[in-house]
Amino acid sequence: MTPGSATVVVAADAAPVVVEPSRIALRAGGKPPVKTTAPIGRVQLTALSALELAGLTARVRKLDDAFLDIEYTLALPIVVGVTVQPCLRCLPMRLDTWRAETDALRVTVPPELRDRSEGTTFEVTSSALGGALVVATYQLTSAPFDQAVTLYFNDGVNQLRVIARTVGKDGDVERRELEQLALAVLDRFAQAW
Repeated sequence: MTPGSATVVVAADAAPVVVEPSRIALRAGGKPPVKTTAPIGRVQLTALSALELAGLTARVRKLDDAFLDIEYTLALPIVVGVTVQPCLRCLPMRLDTWRAETDALRVTVPPELRDRSEGTTFEVTSSALGGALVVATYQLTSAPFDQAVTLYFNDGVNQLRVIARTVGKDGDVERRELEQLALAVLDRFAQAW
């Protein structure tokens, strides 16, 4: 492994992948997510809405007593959406349970691409954050080009979803960059909630 690289397991049944330094400076830490003990409310959500992430510009799309939706942009053609809320239907953080919900997880795919089968990839995998399981989906359509990594985490009380999506028609952003960015953003929110 070269200096500055990291090993990240992106699927439960996959071998570790060496991730070389990339254009995305934000990195996940090594701690597990903080365990919350009560449903998140406006005070905590307001504090989270002010969370600054290096190299990203934030725009709050919705903030109320029990829901935060924030969008981050960066110089690369990537947009990151984050939602934080109390658990509605928090599935246990087990990959097999989430894979059984594959059709429901397609909700993050743009509606016009959701039912396409040709030229489309949709995978339900996993990652880890400080030893805690994080469920991940990866979607790719070739024409029109759309690529996204979505991460899900809940602690049985509150839930986080992070979507890192390419913007534009080029495929200049690699999957590993989307995964790295999504995991780093999830880490920041899971440490701060």
